[in-house]
Amino acid sequence: MKLLFSRISILFVLFFLTACERISIDVPTEGAVTIEKPELFAVTFSSGTPANIRFQLNTIDVTDFFTITAAGAEAIGADLAEYVFSGKNSFVAIAGIEMQQSIFYYDITGPVIHTLNTDFALGSVTGYVVDPGGVASITLDGNPISLSADNEFVATFTSAPFNVFVAIDDFGHESTTTFARSSAEDIEQNRYNASMSARLNNGGFEFLTEQVEIGLAGIDFEKAMKDLNPLFDFEVLGIGFFSVDVIDLSFDPPSVEITVNSDEHLETHIAIPNFQAGIKLYVPLFGFLGNLFSFNNTIFIENLTIDTDLILSIENADVDVAITNTSVGYGDGITVDSNLLPPILDAFVGNITNGAANAFTPTLIDIVKDLVLPAVSEFIREIPIDIEISTTDGDSLHISVLPTYLDTFEDGLTIDLNAGVVALATEKEIKHALGALYVDSDLPSLGNTTPGGNAFDFGASISVNFINQALFAAHEAGITTMNIGADNTPGTSPEGLSVILTAGDDIQPLDLISMKLLPASPPFIKLVDDDNIHGTLGWYDVVLEFDLKRNGWPDFLNLFSVTFNLEVPFELGATDDGFLLIGIEQLPTLEIIEANNIGPIQLTPKFMTSVIDYFMPIVMPALANKLKAVPLPRISGYGIYAEELWVSGTGHNNFSLAGSLVKLSVTEQASPPSSSLEFSGSNEQNQSTIASASSVSITEEIDVLTEILDPTEETEVIVENGEATITISGTNPTNSPLEYRYSVDGGDWTLWKQRNSIHLQRLLGGHHEVQVCARTVYLKQEQDCPIIEFDTNVVE
Repeated sequence: MKLLFSRISILFVLFFLTACERISIDVPTEGAVTIEKPELFAVTFSSGTPANIRFQLNTIDVTDFFTITAAGAEAIGADLAEYVFSGKNSFVAIAGIEMQQSIFYYDITGPVIHTLNTDFALGSVTGYVVDPGGVASITLDGNPISLSADNEFVATFTSAPFNVFVAIDDFGHESTTTFARSSAEDIEQNRYNASMSARLNNGGFEFLTEQVEIGLAGIDFEKAMKDLNPLFDFEVLGIGFFSVDVIDLSFDPPSVEITVNSDEHLETHIAIPNFQAGIKLYVPLFGFLGNLFSFNNTIFIENLTIDTDLILSIENADVDVAITNTSVGYGDGITVDSNLLPPILDAFVGNITNGAANAFTPTLIDIVKDLVLPAVSEFIREIPIDIEISTTDGDSLHISVLPTYLDTFEDGLTIDLNAGVVALATEKEIKHALGALYVDSDLPSLGNTTPGGNAFDFGASISVNFINQALFAAHEAGITTMNIGADNTPGTSPEGLSVILTAGDDIQPLDLISMKLLPASPPFIKLVDDDNIHGTLGWYDVVLEFDLKRNGWPDFLNLFSVTFNLEVPFELGATDDGFLLIGIEQLPTLEIIEANNIGPIQLTPKFMTSVIDYFMPIVMPALANKLKAVPLPRISGYGIYAEELWVSGTGHNNFSLAGSLVKLSVTEQASPPSSSLEFSGSNEQNQSTIASASSVSITEEIDVLTEILDPTEETEVIVENGEATITISGTNPTNSPLEYRYSVDGGDWTLWKQRNSIHLQRLLGGHHEVQVCARTVYLKQEQDCPIIEFDTNVVE
């Protein structure tokens, strides 16, 4: 069985081994596994009530729920039930430097499957099963699997788009874990349910209306008409044939109405008011003498209208737009100023108006077809996507987002898309995974309002399966196999590690440090319906190898490796170039499952654990930015300002966002915002302030929201290790809320979102720079994003 131990136990077991134990936890007992929540929490004191005694349940302070006496303390389980979660739970009693902990399990779910490596040539997969209550049975694709004494397995699988594990624990709880694979063939044959849906509401079609109106205003109607000269001719008995030419043209600004019908039709109505065409009538048979018999006049059309239907359809995995039923209407008719006609032509006014109608109609129809059809096609052409992207490390993915279904309503248009991501070849040595985590789910079509009841222009809904498919492809492409060193990760140096070094750790100032992340399986996400986060990202069986090169050594030596599981909350948002971004700004929960200290250098267990603790908060946001593999539907020439983001669908298995379309030209012309920063920090042990560069160092153990420092003053707060809070404010020319994002030490940018502070934890030692940028609802970004600089130091 793998060596299982928690982060907390590593940090504290050696420290408290020799401490005088005045506290003992009676219930819940260490390692207890039940299908009911504890009925009682009880602690015994051996030497009277300890000073400053406090209790935590899963990091939540629950001291107020306990009745405390000289003999011990008790709390009724029902009072603490809301703080007991499915799976592993930690109950801690703390008094000064003494701490006692009891890990217990509330087991109400089936076993968890871990896959470690897959051989597609042999059709075999290795892995293990975890359940605190014990594993009763497990099958893969309906076939029983034999488990070793440590619940490890080697199983065969069928070559199919889906492979399904079913496991049952000793309490009878069953879990079904499905892994899906996507190849180019799978995507082409649409073997998966639609994984993305785009919604364009009437508010969005108003932008299309504007595009058509701008296009009409820019057309040179006069040239188009003159190119047809002579427009027409008619016969006047006794004289011969008169010809008619257009000599000038004028009209008021056109207006456009686009109505969405429920039969995939867009009714387009164009009105051109006060249409006036100056014309010349002459007798061409007289040659140059015809000018002696020429007359200038004006044709006037008070209400010139053009109506056409646009038919939307899916053709060859693309959104196709066709135009039909185009007609020209002349309102109250065509008027000719008869006062300017010689009496001999009075009887031929009808010939002139009919001739004008016959001449104008096909030309106007052609003009509208040449304008409207490209405008609509251009507007929606970016919704289907078929691209290849590469990371700076040369890892590549093929992304395909192709429409499969289209429907219109009286208030909008919905397009469902079948999306897939496939890994391209990688030169890295990786452990292949069986597939992406898959769950049965629906894909909701967005309505014309958000769950909050707000109208929007454009929105999208994305299946959790597509996101996990992208994470699987990123793993297979080698993106999740990472090298961590001084060239790409600040703090990878003895100075950076100074915040976690103890007297027992032999790391010297000139040592060179290199680390590698070698995951056995891809990360995956699970969405949750929560006001503060959108879900959790899990990553199982990740190996971190720590290598060091000392002065005089010919090469790097491996000092230790740690295998761990990780879970971290995240929020979802959009990048500036239209991809989904997994925003990770909270600390991950880590579980060390195996550790090997094999190098010649002395290192403590605490140091090995702290390397994971401090580097994963740096690595995870960087990894999330490299996982830019889920493109969002988009509209050509427009950005999307997401005003609402939420978890949707049955079972909370989809992510939706909706907001306003912002024309890129509007963004370019908008006034930029500006932001300002200031420090917030305190330390109960040391609040001294000394002259220095504008910098701050803040301990991991303290609350950091009590003292505000002006960054323009030369001040430094000296405390222990790395935690900092930066207060943000800004100035917006539009007086609307600002969104902010930030970058730490030149790293990747975080999500855009409204915020008033930044809280940084697990900062490594040395100098730090935090850059903050603001943007408005017009997607206009700050031009000179401020940077705040500070140092983190170790105070002995």
